[in-house]
Amino acid sequence: MASWNNGVACGRVFQAFDWSGKVFTKLLQLSNQMNSSKRNVKRMRMASSKKRSSFIFLLITLIRYGTQEVRTELINTKNITTPLFKGIFNDEPVVLKDLLQAWLTYIILDRSVSRSTKVFYFNEWSLNCVLSLYSREEEINGVPLYEHVHKFFLRACTVPGEGLCFSSVGWHAPPRSEANKTVYNRVLQSLLPSLHIYTDPLQRELCLKVLGACPDISASFLERNSLNTEATLSFQWICFTSFLQSFLNMDLPKPFFRPETNSAPSVHSIVENTLPASFSKPLMLKALNSSDKLVCYLGLNTLLSAFKRLREIFATIDESKLESESKISLTTSIADAISSRLPDVQIFIQLYTTSKHELLTDAVLKVILSYYIFFPETVLKLKISSNVFLGTDLSSVSFDRPFSRSHLQSLIKILQFLPDVKYFELSNSPFIFLTSLYLKSEYSQLKDAVIRVLEDALAETDVVSPSLLLSPIIPMLQALETIPDEYVGNVLQYANACVSRCTSRVYAYLDVSISYCKESLLDYQDGMVPPFSPLSIVLVEQVPFLLKDTSVSQDAKLCVLSWIFKCLVFFGCCGESFDCLSKLSTKLISVKTDYDFAANRIATFSQTIEKLAGNMELGESLPNLDLLSLLLLCNDDLFWKNVSTEFSIQPRFALLYFSVLLKRLAIALNNSKSNMEPLFKLLSENVQVFMASTDSQSSLNLRNIFSSLLNLRSFAMHPDFIEFNMQYADFLHETQAFNSQGYISKLSFEEAKKFFNNPTERDIWKMSLIAKYMEQWSHDQIDSICQSLDTFIRERASFVTKHCQNLSPILSKYITYVSTSKHKLSEQTFGVLLKNSLAQFSELSTSLSEHFCQLKDHLDVSCLEKSLETLESVLLKGCDDIRVNIICSLSSASSEITSRLWKLFLSNKELSNQFCKEYIGLFSVLAKKIDVNNVPLNEVEEWCTFVFEMNEKFILENPSILATAFPVVSLGRVRPSLIDETMAKLSEDYLPYEIFELLKIVASKHEIISSKAPNVCSTIMLLLTRVFSNNDELDNNVFSFIDSFGVYLIDSSVSVEKGISKTVIDNFLESALRHLQSKSVLEFILKVLFSIPSEQCNSSKVLQMILANESNPLLSERSSSIDKSLVAAIICKLTIMGNNYSLSIMDQIIQLCKGRYTLHDSILCELLRYMEERLNVSAASRYKGWVITNDEDVIAMSLKDKSSVLEPRMALESIHHYPSDYIPIQLDSFQDLNVCQKLLKTSEFEWNEKIYHPVFALGIVAALYHTNPEVSNMQVILQQHFLGLIIMGLSLHNDQLRAASFHFIQHFLLGLEDQKLRERHLVKLALSSVIVNVSTPSQRLSTLMANFYAQSVSIIMRPSHHMFLGINRYFLQRQHIDITDIPMFYELLYPSSDYTKCLSWLLSLLLAGLQKGEDLKLYLRRHVFETISTLYESCVVNREIQEAISEILLRVDALGAGAILKKHNAVYSLLQLLPHQYLLQSKSFNTAEA
Repeated sequence: MASWNNGVACGRVFQAFDWSGKVFTKLLQLSNQMNSSKRNVKRMRMASSKKRSSFIFLLITLIRYGTQEVRTELINTKNITTPLFKGIFNDEPVVLKDLLQAWLTYIILDRSVSRSTKVFYFNEWSLNCVLSLYSREEEINGVPLYEHVHKFFLRACTVPGEGLCFSSVGWHAPPRSEANKTVYNRVLQSLLPSLHIYTDPLQRELCLKVLGACPDISASFLERNSLNTEATLSFQWICFTSFLQSFLNMDLPKPFFRPETNSAPSVHSIVENTLPASFSKPLMLKALNSSDKLVCYLGLNTLLSAFKRLREIFATIDESKLESESKISLTTSIADAISSRLPDVQIFIQLYTTSKHELLTDAVLKVILSYYIFFPETVLKLKISSNVFLGTDLSSVSFDRPFSRSHLQSLIKILQFLPDVKYFELSNSPFIFLTSLYLKSEYSQLKDAVIRVLEDALAETDVVSPSLLLSPIIPMLQALETIPDEYVGNVLQYANACVSRCTSRVYAYLDVSISYCKESLLDYQDGMVPPFSPLSIVLVEQVPFLLKDTSVSQDAKLCVLSWIFKCLVFFGCCGESFDCLSKLSTKLISVKTDYDFAANRIATFSQTIEKLAGNMELGESLPNLDLLSLLLLCNDDLFWKNVSTEFSIQPRFALLYFSVLLKRLAIALNNSKSNMEPLFKLLSENVQVFMASTDSQSSLNLRNIFSSLLNLRSFAMHPDFIEFNMQYADFLHETQAFNSQGYISKLSFEEAKKFFNNPTERDIWKMSLIAKYMEQWSHDQIDSICQSLDTFIRERASFVTKHCQNLSPILSKYITYVSTSKHKLSEQTFGVLLKNSLAQFSELSTSLSEHFCQLKDHLDVSCLEKSLETLESVLLKGCDDIRVNIICSLSSASSEITSRLWKLFLSNKELSNQFCKEYIGLFSVLAKKIDVNNVPLNEVEEWCTFVFEMNEKFILENPSILATAFPVVSLGRVRPSLIDETMAKLSEDYLPYEIFELLKIVASKHEIISSKAPNVCSTIMLLLTRVFSNNDELDNNVFSFIDSFGVYLIDSSVSVEKGISKTVIDNFLESALRHLQSKSVLEFILKVLFSIPSEQCNSSKVLQMILANESNPLLSERSSSIDKSLVAAIICKLTIMGNNYSLSIMDQIIQLCKGRYTLHDSILCELLRYMEERLNVSAASRYKGWVITNDEDVIAMSLKDKSSVLEPRMALESIHHYPSDYIPIQLDSFQDLNVCQKLLKTSEFEWNEKIYHPVFALGIVAALYHTNPEVSNMQVILQQHFLGLIIMGLSLHNDQLRAASFHFIQHFLLGLEDQKLRERHLVKLALSSVIVNVSTPSQRLSTLMANFYAQSVSIIMRPSHHMFLGINRYFLQRQHIDITDIPMFYELLYPSSDYTKCLSWLLSLLLAGLQKGEDLKLYLRRHVFETISTLYESCVVNREIQEAISEILLRVDALGAGAILKKHNAVYSLLQLLPHQYLLQSKSFNTAEA
């Protein structure tokens, strides 16, 4: 009764009582409630008043079904509210579950209830009463009661903007205008201290989620959430630190900055949410000094979480739009406030040095690193020595343990912050420590971190020459790769000592470097940076002392020598001078005589350096060299073997690898190796891989290497190495390994400037090379060169003319740049360029042809006309297509040029004939532009006739030439015999579609030619008959020919109508049926059928062949809907034009028709109706078999056996998307081709192949019933949605079909009387209601009500359906159903159970009822759009419900009723969902207005 009449009963019951009376208070009080104690709780709970439970159920009913006024009054009735909450702890679990759900759904999550009302009802005291239920462990259907309570609190308190939770404002306090507020979520702020976050995991989860949803209260809560005990190994300490870590690891709240003012939260709020006062400095100190390591570790991890949040805060501030000064001020204030709450860093340093526990050491070091990052001044003033961090014994480090790796990575990062670290000390050297760490680790991140530190360490010294294009640590580490482990220490000691010596005497060694450069380099000048490092000098200088040291074994010395030699070779490859290295190696000649064991190694090294200095070929490689060195120090055969079989590159050594390969390339060039292509291909492949997988800085370093012409400068711009220079330029362009500021860019620019200032024939070959590099120049460089080039062309026109072929590459680039920039091209310069582009073909001609349209707008016509003499001389000699294209452009731009050209050709007919093939395009341009005042038309006509007749064969045999020559042909005189000559050219292999335009031109000049049209069409049809018969597949040329022939056939239909023999047409149509899968063929068949009278073809035979054709598109699921519609139209046309009405034809058409609401099935359905009238036979009665099933295998078998199939799923889909305003196909359309073509292209309605056609559904279901009107058939028709299809027919706008549906329902209703059907009475009740509301066929049932009735009769037959009880109750309780109202609207909107299912069913009903604009008036009565829009914004509904609502709103807008949505305040939801996605894909829906 509560839900009766949309809750009216509830309202009347509520109004009948005075709820402020004490009787209701007594009902809610327990008998001994005032004397409750823990000992009596169980007894009290068992003795709980049944009256209280019953009264609570009454309250739940009033809340659930009552109006908004009823709920508000209940909430404000204090004598009910107080005892209700006060005794809630002792209520029964079932009562509590329903009460919590009712509160949640109808008060907390109901947006119509104001937030002030919610907060008044669920205040601090009442929430604490409910909070006590967390201790109740009784189960309801296997779910503990405390889980229901937890779910209630999560939904009520943790969703921003919903329930008791205000929308998130971040860490901001309310503005000053709200002076009475300190926080927004006052109730939740009072609730949090009552939560047992250390003992109850659910309450801890609730607290964290509340803090995440209401960040404005987090600072005050954390400030008061202090630990009551000491930092000892206790449950409280573990829970305390765990809670803080969980909170600090949450994401920063949004918005971080207040949107209105773009201001940050207060510093106090930020600090309290980062390092809470509850985690105080004394507490941290006690944890750090605790004897138990776990206590210390938990404290450190909490501190690390605070630093992590601080990092996020600083990153957010840095990315904000605040001014730089404001950012610095804010971050400084935050850092100072955080620093004041932290212990002194010395405590962590001491803990690090004394701790031996791996986890603890890692955590402490991360804290120290955070100090260096956030508070560098605090740490640096302590002047901590690097020895504190570098005392790690690497032999005991397990790199497989993640904490060990983390510890080492933190240590390496700290080294980058330490000032004045002496990396190359002779004792306790950080360099040796880090390099050893690099060699022992296999982890890429750790290795890269070590490399970055060592790179920075060497970059701070002056031991390396700037000419070295990559850090020296890369060659030094690569040279260590193959040193045996037992000798690595000796190598590192030697390297460390050399760098240490070099840094202590750096200026002396710089002077020595300069002296070596002066002795070795002929072009070295004072003031230049020497391409030679002091480090290289020291490495060689210390060799004698190494060999003299008796404490080092000979094997170790040899390994050190090997490392030195490889380092120096790598230094030379990366930019140092091999000449200087060769000079340096002579210092070792005197040493090798004193040490025999090293003599061979030293001699080999000296020879190798000397050969490399001269770019000479090397013989055998040095012993014990790594694979990277073998790429250089080996012969060609071994090199390519290494590359193809053994070589693999490590990304960190890639730049070294490319440098070595460039040196290899220099050696090959110096020794006249002719084929550089394989080496360039190898470089290109690896460079592209490297560029795609590295960061921007590494890519820049790579560009610097290649742009600097490393090891290749002596070959750049050298006339003996032209091919290499071209290949290198192409390589840079393909790989984008080019730096516009690099050496090659500057060199090419300087060479260009030099040439244009002083051109010589000796350097002219460089122009093509400079043109390649020009694409990579900066805009300033290009502008400067263009100005020089403009001057050069004007002042040295004769030189340009003489060497135009060699200059054309750069002139071409010049034209391209000028056409796309604001650079002005002088008329004199353009005249020179135009003259030379016409004089002979070159790249300049191509560029000018492409960009002439852009250039001519900035030039005077007189400038163009100056080229007339050159133009005429070129045409007299003959020219190529590119230059002809330029002349065509000139002719289009100037009428004077056009007239002069006409005079030239008219006076030189033989010239025109001689170059007709090349000039046909120019002839056409001239033919379109004739100045009758300067050019005599009669001479033009004679000239055009002459040109065409002399070149007729050539023109007719080349389709592209034929298409170009149409203007010339149209101006000349053509013979009538041209048609026959043209047709004679056609063959199966030659079918140009251009001939039809030629035929039109001939027909326009000779009226008598129209009589030849039938012969032309007959000839082409015979030819196409052979083509179709002899080819299984047709190419695009044939399709183009068919399309053009179809147009010609329609244009000539009057002449052709009876001129083609029946045999020709029949044979053609029979051959065309082999290609029914082709759209062009189908369209042409349709045009043929419309062009001939019915007696001109055997339509019956052709129709039978189409119906029996296995390749018929109607039989294939893969065929397009366009092809199917064309075939259906052809079948319809053949049937009508030949009066082919027979039962066999009908049966075959039935087999092709699936009855779907598609264009092709609609055509066939209307054709069947047309045949029914002619044959007086029902199409439905012709079906041979019936299959009604959901089984796909049976359906497939039925299709194969040609029996009809009615699918229940398809029927249900049809009910939901029934085309009440469906398009009836008018067969009169097949009397006119234009009307038929318009029908086939119709887009007025959305054809839907997933639903049944109304005519098909009505006929088939009626036939099924009349064939066997037994209980089984009636049950199937009812249960499987087929009767629903008939009921939907009452919503059709077609009077005839609506009448048929009405009479079928009447007949079916009478048939129920004699059947023993269990559901007979309910079905009769529903169908009687239909007949009562639609008393005559002239009345139309609304789409929504038809859908409701259709689904109801199916649900009545299915007791398991969730709507079964509701539908039965609805029909049984009503004598009359109002069809002007939405049925069951409020019952389904607020159901007592199955909320989501009922709501989904209602929304699908509402969507199905929206077919036309007139359906909208039914929805306005119940304020449907306003209601569902409010529902859309509610958090009660899921994503599926929201999508269903959005579909309804979009459908309303698509019907042109957007104003209704605005009127009923529903437009907000529509605008909210539109930007995300268009849920309806129908072409007929236009959401632009919304």
